[in-house]
Amino acid sequence: MQKSEKGDKGEKKVVIKKINKGGHGGHHGGAWKVAYADFVTGMMAFFLLMWLISMSSPDQKNHLAGYFKEFSLFSDSGMSDNPSTSTKIPPEHLSATVGDSTKDSGLPSDEEVASMVNEAIEKKLQEIKDQIIVEIFDQGVRIEALNRDNKPLFDSGSSSPTALGRKVMTELGLAVKGIKNQIAIEGHTDAVKYSGDKYTNWELATDRASAARRILNDSGINPDRIERVSGFASSKPLKDTDAYDPKNRRISIILYNENAADLKKE
Repeated sequence: MQKSEKGDKGEKKVVIKKINKGGHGGHHGGAWKVAYADFVTGMMAFFLLMWLISMSSPDQKNHLAGYFKEFSLFSDSGMSDNPSTSTKIPPEHLSATVGDSTKDSGLPSDEEVASMVNEAIEKKLQEIKDQIIVEIFDQGVRIEALNRDNKPLFDSGSSSPTALGRKVMTELGLAVKGIKNQIAIEGHTDAVKYSGDKYTNWELATDRASAARRILNDSGINPDRIERVSGFASSKPLKDTDAYDPKNRRISIILYNENAADLKKE
C-alpha cells in the first residue's frame, strides 16, 4: 500500500506499508498433524502388541519365536513371480507341540518348563496347588507332590495311589509330555518307622515312585524318557524340615536340563 505525503518544502514522500496476511508460522500448514497422528497410531500398535504378548501362553510364544526365526521373504521356496507378494509357507512346528518346536534349539529353558507345570497346576490342580512345589535348580526343574493326611496322594502305608494322587500324576504328565527332557522319579517318606521288619520305608518309597512312573507313562510320557526311578526313604528331607516332618512323604519328579546331560557325560 502506498501513501503520498507532503514534506516541509512541499516535496512529496512515498511511504510503503507491507501487510503480512499469513500470520505467525503459516508456512508450516498441517504437516505436524499428520506426524502426530502417525506417532499416536504407532504407540497404539506397540501397546496392543505388548498386551497380546502378555496374554500368550508359553506354548504360543515358543511357536511364534520359531516361526519368525525361520521365516524369510527371500527363500527360494517362498518366492513368487510377483516380488511384492513373495512369502514362505510357515514352518511346520508353528502348529505343533512344544516338543516339536525345540527340535532345532534343544531342550526348552528351565523357566519355560516351570511355567508349563505351573500353568497346569493353576488350571487343573487348583484344589491341591498348596501341596505341589515347583523349583528350578542347577540340573533342571524339580516338582514335589506332597502327601497330606486330609488330602493323601497314597493311602497310609500303601504304595497304591488315591484317586487324587492319580489325578495329580496324570495332570503333571500331560503338562510335560510334549517336551523331551529326561525324567527321574523319586519316592520319599518321613522317618517314622514302617510297621514290619521285612517291608521298610525304603521299599515303600521305591514302590510309590514306581506307581508314579506307571501313571506318567499312561498319561503319554515316553518310557524312554524315564532315566531313573528311586526310593530314598527319609534320607533326603525337604529343606527346612526335619526327617520326621509329614511333608517329607512325597513324590519328586525331576526334569533334567542340558546341564545335567553334560554332567552325565563327564
